[in-house]
Amino acid sequence: MTSFNDTVANAIIGIDTIWGGDVLNPSGTGRFIADSWFSDQPLPLAYTHATAAAVRETGGVSAKQPNHDAIDRYVEAVKLTQTLSDFKMQAADQQGRRGVYLTGLAECLDVMWDLALEILGRRDPVSYERCVIASTGSRPGPSDPASKRELLLRRLTESGYPVSSQDGLLDAVDTWRSERVVPSASIPALAAAFIAEFNGLTTRNLMPYLPSSLAGVPRSNIRFMPIRDAWFSGSMNYLGRARNADGRPEFEATYEINSSLQISVPEFQQLISHEVEPG
Repeated sequence: MTSFNDTVANAIIGIDTIWGGDVLNPSGTGRFIADSWFSDQPLPLAYTHATAAAVRETGGVSAKQPNHDAIDRYVEAVKLTQTLSDFKMQAADQQGRRGVYLTGLAECLDVMWDLALEILGRRDPVSYERCVIASTGSRPGPSDPASKRELLLRRLTESGYPVSSQDGLLDAVDTWRSERVVPSASIPALAAAFIAEFNGLTTRNLMPYLPSSLAGVPRSNIRFMPIRDAWFSGSMNYLGRARNADGRPEFEATYEINSSLQISVPEFQQLISHEVEPG
């Protein structure tokens, strides 16, 4: 990796490790802010240093009782605070959209570092506003769901679930969803069927308009896996290490879906169209 890329990798994985993440874990339950490491490049010092394993094993600041000593040894060994400072400075020197993106990323990592310090009892609380600005570029504001509620009320009524007032909206939604629930045991089979259907639609209706060089790129090599009681609703895991006989990547991935949560068939179709094809 170049010097700058090395700084980026150490900054991201450094923060990821502090929070207990492991980029080599194939499951979203074992990672934090960084996705799977599928690059042929060697892992950076922030991952390979001997002190990193102890932080990952004890959960970093995500643990109920963070191991302060392990975290301190790691931060000092990989020079994390200096790396974050270097990244922020070098990101500001990048041009165009890349520069805008990396500058925003540097700010997000700074916020995650300060949140870690807050958990460790070493700084004042990080404001919610600062977190929102770092992640969206805008200050938080109240949402106004009135128009969406009205639209939902009309759509439910048109679908045979009449709602006379906003007070009955939630019950109508629950009734609609309960009649279309995806059984958790059927998630893999149903996902495979919808992926095949959407792959056919993509092949016929989208691929003719894309560069021919993309025709042979795998688009749908994703396996859905139900898991229970995860801290997320779903996690796309880009594994990316499998190869075809000719050496080309298979672009394989898994999608872990929290089967403890209820999802309807139409919602499941929308999820697949977003996460797999054509999304």
